[in-house]
Amino acid sequence: MVETVLQIIMQMASGAAATAGTEMGQNISTMVRDRLGGTDRGSTALRAVEDRPEDPAAVDELRALLQAEVDADPEFAESIAAALAAPAAAEPTRTTIGSITLQGTTVRGRNTFSLGSVTFNNTRNVRLSLLAAALVFLALVALGIYGGAQLIVGDDPAHRPTATTSGQADPGSANFPRETGKATPEAVRPTPTDSSRNMEGALLGTSDVPEHWVKDGWADFPRSTTGPCDALKDGLPNGSSVSNTFGSGAEGVQVGVTVYSDQVKAEKAMAWLRTKDEKCLGGRSAAVTPRGDETVGYQYAGYSVIYIRDGKYLVDTMSSGDVPHGLTGYFARMQYEKFTKVLR
Repeated sequence: MVETVLQIIMQMASGAAATAGTEMGQNISTMVRDRLGGTDRGSTALRAVEDRPEDPAAVDELRALLQAEVDADPEFAESIAAALAAPAAAEPTRTTIGSITLQGTTVRGRNTFSLGSVTFNNTRNVRLSLLAAALVFLALVALGIYGGAQLIVGDDPAHRPTATTSGQADPGSANFPRETGKATPEAVRPTPTDSSRNMEGALLGTSDVPEHWVKDGWADFPRSTTGPCDALKDGLPNGSSVSNTFGSGAEGVQVGVTVYSDQVKAEKAMAWLRTKDEKCLGGRSAAVTPRGDETVGYQYAGYSVIYIRDGKYLVDTMSSGDVPHGLTGYFARMQYEKFTKVLR
């Protein structure tokens, strides 16, 4: 992850449009500046990479500072991972006229553009003149449309738009009705008596994962089982569980929520999972951000898992990322936040 961040900062310093013009690139740059720019060493390292992105010594210094911050603060690592996982914004519209291409990119400096016999200088006065001309053009277009409509329709009531009820969207419009401040019980929270629907609503969905991930699309989903294990004398306590799995190829995430009849059973379930991962599966214990009443994380080859117990609930998150700096920590935080909004 640190190497990816370094590449983004170096590309932005060298003016690579593929990175500098993206929202992700801007977000990553801002986060790193906010984190390192407050110290003399950090600001010096950032300036060195910006001035000399091809200098190995400057890059190594920034790499060491970034790695130290990521290791020391899991929350910062999760934020970086979330920014890297965010779906890329749509490519800006591109228009080509002859051999001239105009794209949604900022033009800086005192540039000169020639179109046939017409020349534009990129100066403040020219930009203001073009802006004023554009505003006048828009005003004339609006006046022409409105005036033409009035000439045809006039004040004939039969041609007036059909009024819509207050708070109701026009079927032909893309606008949605405004919130009235009143909500039906269903809009506030699912019916409490339907516990399974409540729990399903507490899981992350397709809108919470990268766009190219699909449900049950994690091809490399780990299906390891404990098998015979002397450390597990008793079985896992019974509870009611729901889960979702999303992914694409080797990348993916599985989230789940289990509710037990009381907190004592949830504590026993957490202890059972600790024993399974530590003594039966050989998972490497990893430091993770504490949430709820208990939080533990384990790292395996190619994936990791985080368990969070909150009262009589147990929230589990497993993904192809590492802990604490990969996507597992990011999705565990998102899943716990959604769980608390729906079920707590």
